Amino acid sequence: MNLDNINIRQISVDDILSLQKIGSETFKETFSSSNTEENLKVYLDSAFTVDKLMTELNNPFSAFYFAELENDVIGYLKLNFGNAQTELKRQQNS
Repeated sequence: MNLDNINIRQISVDDILSLQKIGSETFKETFSSSNTEENLKVYLDSAFTVDKLMTELNNPFSAFYFAELENDVIGYLKLNFGNAQTELKRQQNS
């Protein structure tokens, strides 16, 4: 694979079904070995709904991007910043 041919582009609402597909696929591939099929189904059915993804996509503090190779989506990433950042943050000493 020639990495020079990979295109990174920001996702729009028109890409919601492709986002749902790649998001579900990559989550399942990543976490299936440490979860039951039932647990995966419950999570995927709630985390990757069109409504939930649309809300996240419309959040001004989040940005989604596709990695594409020859017009095929091969990966995605989501950036959270500001109010959308939900992971633990390191506290700075004052």
